[in-house]
Formats: sequence, C-alpha cells, structure tokens
Amino acid sequence: MKRTEDKLPTGEIVYPEGFSVGYSIIDITVVPLPIFDATAEKVHDPLMLTCTVVWDGKTAALLMSADLRSMAESVAKRSGEMIEKQFGIPAENVIINCTHTHEAPHAGGGSDSGVRWLANYYKQLPVVVENALRDLDEVEGIYTGKSYTENLCFVRRYLMPDGTYRTNPGSTAVAHETEADSEMRTIRFKREGKKDVLMVNYQTHYGGSFPDSISADFIHLIREQTEKEMDCHFAYYSGAGANLSFVSNIPGNRIYPNIEAASPALVQTVKDAVSAETKLETGKVNGIWEEYQATAKGNWKKPIPFSVITCGELGFVSAPYEMFDTNGKQVRDGSPFKMTFVCSYANGGF
Repeated sequence: MKRTEDKLPTGEIVYPEGFSVGYSIIDITVVPLPIFDATAEKVHDPLMLTCTVVWDGKTAALLMSADLRSMAESVAKRSGEMIEKQFGIPAENVIINCTHTHEAPHAGGGSDSGVRWLANYYKQLPVVVENALRDLDEVEGIYTGKSYTENLCFVRRYLMPDGTYRTNPGSTAVAHETEADSEMRTIRFKREGKKDVLMVNYQTHYGGSFPDSISADFIHLIREQTEKEMDCHFAYYSGAGANLSFVSNIPGNRIYPNIEAASPALVQTVKDAVSAETKLETGKVNGIWEEYQATAKGNWKKPIPFSVITCGELGFVSAPYEMFDTNGKQVRDGSPFKMTFVCSYANGGF
C-alpha cells in the first residue's frame, strides 16, 4: 500500500492557502483514428480530456475524465508518473476515468494511427493539468445531489431457461438479471471568483449513434447543454454500467435510441440533482492505491489496481474495468463517505 505525503506541486503556479478547485479541458482528437470496429476518418464531435484538481492547501488530487473507450494499464501508469515527475502530485492521487464511448480508441493500441494519438495525448496531458492548476480558486462550498432517470436504461443481461445469464440473448430470455441502477450523482464546487465546477457520475453504456466517425457520444451533448444552461464547468465520470444500455421510448423495444433523444433527459436529471443539493464539509486530500489478485477461468491471474481518493466527506473509487451496476451500488452503499463516486474504466483497462 502506498499513501500520499504532503507535497507541494512544483512550477510557477500560485496555490491558494485555502481549499480550492481548478478545472481545465482540452481536445485530444486525432484523425484517422482506430475506433471500436473501424478506422474513423471524420469527426462528428471532438474527444475531450477534462481535469478537475482538488487542493486542500498542501496536497492536490486530479480527477480526470477522457472521452475514450478505455485505457491500457501502461498508459495510465505512465500518465501518473508524468504528472508526479512534472507537478509533484503523487500518482496515487490521480484518477483518469474513461467515458467509454465506442466511437473513440482504446488508448494503447498498436496501429500507426493509435501511436499518433498516444503521442498527441502525452503532449496534451501536462498542458491540461497545468491549466487546471492555474485555474485554482478558493471554494465557498461543496454541494452534492442525487436524482434518477426514468425509463432511460435497461439491464442487458438476462436470465436464461437453463439458469445462466447472457447479454442481449434475444427472445429466448426469461427475465432481466436485475433492475437498472438509474441514480445520478453530482458534486458542485462553488467557487468565489470563477465558474462553479460540476461533476456528474452516472452509469450506462454508450448511445452508439455514430459508428463511422469519432464522437464523444452523449457526453458531448450533455456537457454542452449543461454548461450552457447552468453556466458552469462540466466533468462526467462513467460509473458502473457494464450491464446497462440505453433503451428506446417504445415499450419492449430494446434498440439503441438516437443520443439526441436521450440527452435532454440526462441534462434534466443533472438539474434535478443540483436542485436537491446538500452542503458537505471540506477536508484533507488523501490517495490510496492497492492491487488485488484477480482470477478467472483458465487459471488466468493478474493483479488489478484499485485506487481511492478522499476529500473531507467525498470519496472517489476507481475500477480499471467494466463493473456491473449492482457492484457499483454495493460500493456506494457501503462507503463511509456522504458522497461517493464509483468510476469504472479508470486507471487502466482489463
């Protein structure tokens, strides 16, 4: 186990004395680009990398979100090492969550276009971190909220007649594995002299409307609309939704909808969560990183890294794979913190 020590990030950056938050966003799009089942030659909307930095007066933590399908463990590890070397922020104080859009690459692919994308990513990474550090502003209050979507997602794993569970098996299914976790969680940092930073945690799979081009998927639309309507900075963190997908508005029809149809409902849920906010206390930033031995069929074994970042009454948990919503809910319900974000597809991809 590694625990953080108080470290002051280096560089010509002015750090406030009190509890502060900074935000930055940068375009990480490169074309052509290998996506889920093709090579994209065009861009429907850009892939972005956001960085939210939380500073307690002595120690910083970075809560980052990338519009990527997933990220290799080697890329996540190198990212943490780069940040620690250049800014003095401990690698265990960094979470990089992928939004899991399928119209984006798995960061770590070996194709020529994938190599070009990685080179650009490593070039942009320190820029977005430095910009977030320079954006630090003292926080007047931390506010958290919860709300729920209605009839937007379904559990795509089904009970079969033989007692097993399968994903999208068709008409032979008996019943859904469980009910979908439709909870959306928000954290809003109200800042003294700059725009508030709004963090959103929600669990579902992608909309999948643009299989032939690069797209951040529904994330782009809800980011754009939320920032417009609420005059804030927006950061999305993909939760435990490996077994969830969007549904259409037609009862019983399990096709993916157009993401323009789903996005207004998501934005409204964000607004509902913010309207039901409660205030939390600030606190010291801590980061913990541990490895757990995972096993699977065929005697497959591998140490899987997990990390937790805490800050006062807030907790952020990263899992480097697709986690089912029932597991995510167990983590949230068992957490000792008043607000916990569970971030799948984070700090590696297994």
